[in-house]
Amino acid sequence: MRVFSLILLCILSLPALQAQKRYDKDSLLQVFSDQTQIEYDRLNALNFLIDDFYKRDFPDSVKHYGLQMLELARTSKDIFHQGMANQFIGDGNLYLGKAEEALSYYQSAIPLFTQLKEYGQLVNLHTQMGYAWYDLNEFDSALYAYEQ
Repeated sequence: MRVFSLILLCILSLPALQAQKRYDKDSLLQVFSDQTQIEYDRLNALNFLIDDFYKRDFPDSVKHYGLQMLELARTSKDIFHQGMANQFIGDGNLYLGKAEEALSYYQSAIPLFTQLKEYGQLVNLHTQMGYAWYDLNEFDSALYAYEQ
């Protein structure tokens, strides 16, 4: 009975260990840098890396990795990650005070997410666009973006 309990405990703890590894910054960088990994895994690693570790505190890194993500997503014709990359690059620009540049990337993401019917991503995108318009003192445009 004791052996069975130990085995059961090990089995139940495996998913938690795998999830912890997925969110380790160095592990994500390693997956992205490994050219032998499939492109989808490399793109997901960048997605988690940007979203979990860099998003608000390191806008230059968001732009840097976002541009790499965009290039890889275009090469692999991954529409979802092209949209995410555009949104991340837009976010990096927005946090750096470059609202007009941010809007350009956000606009590029809209048809990609629309094509995929990624309505949650579109909501996030329009919210970020509202912030950008607000930063530009374009309050009517900000309100319009929020209402979308």
